[in-house]
Parts: sequence; structure tokens; C-alpha cells
Amino acid sequence: MLVKAAEDKINEINRRLELRKEFKGPKVLLMAELFLVMAAGLYLLKMILVSGDLSAQSDDRILSLLMFGVNILMMILAMHAAFGVSSKRISSWCTVVRNCGLLFIMSTLTYFTQIRLDMGADVTFDPILAGIIAIPVIIIMLLPSVREFYMPPMAEKKPLVNWILCLFGIGMYSSDEYELKYD
Repeated sequence: MLVKAAEDKINEINRRLELRKEFKGPKVLLMAELFLVMAAGLYLLKMILVSGDLSAQSDDRILSLLMFGVNILMMILAMHAAFGVSSKRISSWCTVVRNCGLLFIMSTLTYFTQIRLDMGADVTFDPILAGIIAIPVIIIMLLPSVREFYMPPMAEKKPLVNWILCLFGIGMYSSDEYELKYD
């Protein structure tokens, strides 16, 4: 019984190692995943700091609760983007780029909102820190080799403008481009 469990565990480890070897994407995507995990960690830290303010004065409690909710949403978006990096779908590429842009924009907005409302400095992070994390990921995702990784098989290359329009919901490939024609 114990030998069977050990063999199953060894087979599972071997299967995981084989899956890692199958990743044929650009290695720079691994760095993008690391940046996104760092972004999720940043928002987790912010949630911990904001949760300490939830027990503060009653007039700041609503704002702290709102900031806590925003940080939860941003952490979920960062994790969703991190999990989507290794997918070869165009929709995953769009999700990663959109989420990184949203992380930077929301970080900037919450930073200046918290300063304007004179909230404590313990719950604010400089948007430069979010930019250091989000902007390199966006640049990585815009690289030609990375965009090529997300293209469907046997599809023609599209210019960068089409990729950017895809971020706004404009489809890059129509369904008739996937149609197989037989002679």
C-alpha cells in the first residue's frame, strides 16, 4: 500500500516535470508572471494595512472599507492575469494587458484619493511602485515574440494596432478566417 502511494507520487512529480518542459513560450513571459505575482502580493499587503484601519474611527471606516474592497478586486485581477500569462489565447493576452493597465491606473487613483482625503500614509503606496510592476509587464506583452506566442496556429500576423484594438473588444480574427476549405 505504501509502495503504491510512493509510486503514484513519483508519477505525479514526473508528470509535472514533463508539463514544465512542454512550455515553449518566450522565457520573458516567466518574468511577466513574476511581476504579476509581486503585484498580487502588493495588494495583499495593502489589504492587511487597510484592515487595521477598519477598526479605526467611524468616519474613516466607510472609506477604509471601500479601499479594502478595491484592494481585494485588484489582487484578484492581478492573480487572474498571472494565471492567464501561460495560456496561448488572444483573450488571455488582452486580459493580462488590461489588468496591468488597470492595476497602474487604480493604484494612481487610490494614491491621490487617499492623499486628498488626508488618510494615513500607512495605507498608501506610491504609484511609481505599481508602475515598476505593471509597465514592464505591458512592455513584455507587446513584444513581437510574445504576441506571436498568443497567435492562433496558421494565422497571419497582425500589426500592433490590431492588438491594441483587441484590448477594447474589437476582434482580431473573424470566424471565417478559421474556416478550412477543401478542394
